[in-house]
Amino acid sequence: MNPRRRSTMVVATGTALFATAALAACGGSEPEKDHQGVCVDQTTQKRVDDDKCDDEGGSSYHGGGFYAWRLFPRGSAFPAIGKSVTGGISSIPSGHGAVYGGGDAAGGTVTKQSTTTAMERGGFGKTSRGSSGSVGG
Repeated sequence: MNPRRRSTMVVATGTALFATAALAACGGSEPEKDHQGVCVDQTTQKRVDDDKCDDEGGSSYHGGGFYAWRLFPRGSAFPAIGKSVTGGISSIPSGHGAVYGGGDAAGGTVTKQSTTTAMERGGFGKTSRGSSGSVGG
C-alpha cells in the first residue's frame, strides 16, 4: 500500500473517532423540547400575552405588573390567554427542554407537534443539561 494513502486513511479514521468521542462526551444532541411555557401575571395568576414575559425565560416587570413563565410538561393542558393558570412548574427539569411562548392563544395540550408549532410561531427554546431530575406537573 502507498505510504501516503495509508497516512490519509489513518488521519481520516482518527478524525472520525475524535468526532464521535466528542459528541458522546457532550451528551450527543440537545434535550427534546417537551415543555410548553406560557406567560402568567403573577398577581392575578392568569395567562397573558407572551410579550409581557422576559424573552430570556426569566420573570419581568411590565407596566406595573410582575410576569413569569409557567412550564407545562408534555401530556398536560395549558390554559387560554385570559384564563386562570394552575399547575405547571417554573424551571426546566434537568435533561429536558422547553419552548417559551408561541403556544396556541386558545390553550391546548402539550405534544411534540404543539411545541414544534410554538417554535414556528415565534416561541424560543431553552434546554437544561444533565440527566437527573424529574418532570413534574
